[in-house]
Amino acid sequence: MIAVPISIVVLFILLGVILSMGKGASLIAGYNTASEAEKARIDEKKLCKYVGRLMFVLAGCLALLALSFYLKSKALEWTGLGLFVASILGGIFYINTGGRIQKVQKDDLEETARRAEEEYHQNHPDKGDPS
Repeated sequence: MIAVPISIVVLFILLGVILSMGKGASLIAGYNTASEAEKARIDEKKLCKYVGRLMFVLAGCLALLALSFYLKSKALEWTGLGLFVASILGGIFYINTGGRIQKVQKDDLEETARRAEEEYHQNHPDKGDPS
């Protein structure tokens, strides 16, 4: 009976390895159905690496659940389940905030640098070129 949970843990670890290498983006729900315009805004390697790390965390939670079945421990079972749910919710929140997987365009970087230089000159009119 313990073979099924262990098999799922191994599957999650294998998916984690594949995704951590920056491969397998088509396996990520939502990304594989996104339009080409949406995909163009996302850094595929960053997304894959993040989801790969999340898969390792989820594999650990599932291993804890498998151990709870083996030891017949309700406390361990609820801990594993709680960590699993918290990891998923935290992972979804983290990836969708802060533009962590957005591609940074060269033009955006140049524009940000130009604005920072203008702001510096506005705030420090008595100083010359900052470089």
